[in-house]
Order: sequence, then structure tokens, then C-alpha cells
Amino acid sequence: MLVLTIVWVAIFLMPIMFINYHEAFEWNKFMGTLLIHISLFIVFFANFLYLAPRYLMKARAGIYWLINSVLITSLAFFILLFEHLTRVDIPEVKIQVFYLLRDMFNMWVAGTVATAIVLSKHYAESEDIKNKAELERTHAELEVLRTQIGPHFLLNTLNNIYALTAINQDSAQKALLQLSGLLRHMLYETQEQAVGLENELEFYRNYINLMKIRLPERVELTFETSVKDENAIKIAPLIALPLLENAFKHGISPTQKSFIHFNCEADRQHISMTIENSNYPKSDADRSGHGIGLEHVRRRLELLYPGKYEWKQITNSDKTIYTNNIIIYDTELRNY
Repeated sequence: MLVLTIVWVAIFLMPIMFINYHEAFEWNKFMGTLLIHISLFIVFFANFLYLAPRYLMKARAGIYWLINSVLITSLAFFILLFEHLTRVDIPEVKIQVFYLLRDMFNMWVAGTVATAIVLSKHYAESEDIKNKAELERTHAELEVLRTQIGPHFLLNTLNNIYALTAINQDSAQKALLQLSGLLRHMLYETQEQAVGLENELEFYRNYINLMKIRLPERVELTFETSVKDENAIKIAPLIALPLLENAFKHGISPTQKSFIHFNCEADRQHISMTIENSNYPKSDADRSGHGIGLEHVRRRLELLYPGKYEWKQITNSDKTIYTNNIIIYDTELRNY
């Protein structure tokens, strides 16, 4: 609004700024020019403040065009009448018609510019409202996805600890202490959209150690990292936890050799996490809920790293090894 005011003040000052002081001042010419500027001002702000918002934006275009036509025609004829009343040398009719059409055209341009500003402003506000609504919806969806990780994780872990109590109560007590530490991390360290990669990897390491307690020695577990500036790198919390859970749930055989390998390589430009595990097909009953956690991972990646991640799920030719690899190419999360 301030810019528009400055522009119109400059327009009104033009008749004064361009006066030729070497010629005799002609009051009627000065007033005629000023009247044209006043008419442009009236048409512009009538459209900007009233006609476009009240009628055009409310699908009443007929009334909008009618009022504009009456307003512009009336102002143009008023200027022509002023010329007739104040000038001694009345121009020819065709010249008067030219002046009339010229003034009407200029006023239509002023009205069109004002309307275009209103429409663009309305469009920008509509887009802003839509973007805010989308942002709120996305934030709510992320919160739902994140809160669903906790119960799923807790259920799986408690099942493991419950099975351990029948074998070794001391190990079960140790597992409960480790679980309390993991839950503390989930409750207090993951409330932000991004956490330090160092803390996140430590959580995964502790989770693997917890799950290791009840596993036989024939299960091979490895945890390897190669991270540069790990204190400076952020990542969405618990993004790989469902993948680790699935590795333990679907990659460990009760009778055969099994393995789970976790590897993370990262720098300021990318994060690559790979979880490779032995693959033992499960029955449909055992696989219940298998895809839910993975869908949550995919949806969180789409929301937080749109177009900036890869997720590869690979099974080797004889279907004995299953690999999950997530690569995040931009460590800056969207601001949800």
C-alpha cells in the first residue's frame, strides 16, 4: 500500500514538475491534466478497494463490468465537458473523440492494473492458506507416524524380554534396564524433527545389543560406522528402527546360521544406512504386520526428504540375503 501511495503522489506531481516556466501558465491545461490524473486515481482505487474485491472476487463479474463502464464513461465525459467550458479554441470533433477514447482507454488500463493486483494478492493469500493447511496436515501425519513407532517397538521388545525370562532371569533384568534407556531416548530425545546422527547411531547400537541378549552365538551381529563430522549431521529420529525390527523379526532362524549387519556412512552431503540380514521366508501368520512399519518409513522419507532420498530393497538371486539401503542426499530436513 505504501508503494502505491508513493506512485500516485508522483503521478499527481507530474503536472507541476513538467511545467514550462518560460511559457505563460495556462490554468485550464493544468487543471485538465490534473483531472485526468484524478480520474485515473479514482478508477484505480475504486477497483482496488471496492469493485474487484466485492464483485469480481465473488463471481459477480456482470456488476463489476457495468459499474466500471458507467464510472469510466462518466469521468471521461466530465473531462471533455471541462475542456469545452474552459478552452477558447475548441478542437475538431474527431480530435475530441480521440481525446475521449484515449482517456477512457487509460482509465481502463488503471482499472485493469488494480484488478490484476487484487487477483494476484488473492491468489498469493489462497496459496499461503493452502500451504499452511498442507503443512499442518503433514505435521499431524508425521506425528501420527512417529507415535506409532513407539508402541510397535515396545511390543516387539517386551515379547523378546518375556521369552528371555523363562531362560535367564538375570539377562531379562539386564534387558529391562537397557530397554528403559532406549525408551528414555524415544521419549525425550526424539521430540524434534531432527536429532544428531551420533545419538541416533548410539540408539541403534544399544537396540542391537539389547536384542543380542536372547540370541544364540550362531547369530552374527555387526555394527559399523564411517561418519565425518557426526556431531554436525542431523537425521530424522528412528527412521531406520522399523528396518532393524524387521531384520530381527524376519531374518533370524531358530535353527540355522543367521546374521544382521548394520552399516552407516555419512558426511555433510549424504547419509547412507544399510541393513543386511539373512532371509528366511515366513508363513503368512508370522508375517502379520510386516509391511506396516515399512510403509511408515517410506511415508516419513517422502514427507521429510522429498526427492532427496533413495531406498533400495534387494533380495539376492537365491533369496537368502535381504538388504535395505537408505541414502539421504540432503541432510537438511523440511521445516515441519
